[in-house]
Amino acid sequence: MPFWGLNFIFDGTPSETFGLIIGEMDASTNSTGAGSSNVELLTETVFKRPKPYFFGAKQAPVLEFDISFLTQYPFNMLDVNAIQSWLFGHPVYKKLEIVQSDMDGIYVNCMLTNPVVVYNSNMPVGFSCHVICDSPFAYGYDETKTYTFTDINVNRTEIFVNESANNFYTYPRLILTVNSYSGIITITNLDDNSRQFVIGTTTNPCLPGEQITFDNDLGMVTTTSTQNRMSSFNKNWFRMVRGVNRLKFQGMIATATIIYAPEKKIGG
Repeated sequence: MPFWGLNFIFDGTPSETFGLIIGEMDASTNSTGAGSSNVELLTETVFKRPKPYFFGAKQAPVLEFDISFLTQYPFNMLDVNAIQSWLFGHPVYKKLEIVQSDMDGIYVNCMLTNPVVVYNSNMPVGFSCHVICDSPFAYGYDETKTYTFTDINVNRTEIFVNESANNFYTYPRLILTVNSYSGIITITNLDDNSRQFVIGTTTNPCLPGEQITFDNDLGMVTTTSTQNRMSSFNKNWFRMVRGVNRLKFQGMIATATIIYAPEKKIGG
């Protein structure tokens, strides 16, 4: 792993709070999770055809690595309990940041598993564990872009640059606010084969002042109105290609906000 930093931040708490530093980090024990650049090919070989049929590719398994946290002076049992409560046994992913200059603002969402207390002369001096991340990538912190429209019936193309290192699609959060009129809202990504995201129908239009939030990664829609927005949505979840996305906004839009955490490659 390309990490040389000694200090780290876990779940918002710096390691200096407990006098811990990174003693060792090793991804060599799990080559399938050692980086973000690997893909798995989906192919099928048939009799008398030397060239396999290619159906596509899927991304590498999630990032995994071993790590140990050590201290210069032995812990007492109160310290051990406090550190174990801080690092281990959480029911959800937590942010882990390695403090080094080239990883400023970059973190992994992870769980620390298989914890083992490290002893020296029968005194606890640290912990070793296995890190399991939620994806093959690390992340930058959320980036937000809001487009504001003044036309009643918008018909405008804007450029959004997706800085994610992921060559597959990025599914950001999208928040749409309807203007003072009811109607249908369409967003066409001209750089994604003109794929159209459509919310609202003639019989169930978007309502004046309504705010609709799309978690396109999890496939969830929430709204400030009482309408069932899944039934008036074409199910083409909003997504972006890597790099430039020309987005054509059409309809009764007051504002459109895109929020995403750019994915970063670390490891091999």
